[in-house]
Amino acid sequence: MSAGVGLDYTWIDQNRKQVKLPAPQYIDYVMTWVGGLLSDEATFPTKASRDFPPTFLTTCKHIYKQLLRVFAHIYHAQYQYLVHLCCEGHFNSLFAHFIAFGSENRLFDYRDFKWSGGASQGVSGGGGAQSPTVTVVAGVGGYPGVCDLIERWVELGVLGPECIGQR
Repeated sequence: MSAGVGLDYTWIDQNRKQVKLPAPQYIDYVMTWVGGLLSDEATFPTKASRDFPPTFLTTCKHIYKQLLRVFAHIYHAQYQYLVHLCCEGHFNSLFAHFIAFGSENRLFDYRDFKWSGGASQGVSGGGGAQSPTVTVVAGVGGYPGVCDLIERWVELGVLGPECIGQR
C-alpha cells in the first residue's frame, strides 16, 4: 500500500518477512486488527469494575497511527473517487475530527508524523492479520499531502494550532 512517492507500507507476516500488499488487503488487515482489539475485554474493558491495562495509551496510539496510514493512502490514491461521488466534504470533515480527537487525547503528535529525514522506520509487532507490523520507507516525506492538509487547515482555522504543536 502506498501513500505517496517513496512512502510504501509493507506487512510483516508471521515469518517476519516483508510482504507488499494491495491497499484493500492491507486496509482489511488493519481494520480486522483494530476490530479485534476493540472487542477484546482485556484491552478495552467495558465493565466498570475492570481497570484499563497499563498499555492502554500505547495501544490507542498504535491504532491511531495505523488508521492515519489508511487516511494517508485514501488521500493519496483514492481522493479523486471521493470527489467524483461528491463526498469529499464528508471525508474531509471525518479526517478533521480524527485529527482533532487525536490531538485532544494526545494520540497524535504532529512532529511524529511530519517527516524529518531518515531512510526508514519500522513498527514492530507479531505480523499477520492479528497484529499489523509495517515498514515505512520514507524517501520524500512522512505523510506528504496529509501533513500539508493539516497545516493548511490550521492556517484556515479549521483545526486549532495545537494540532501541529503550536499554542
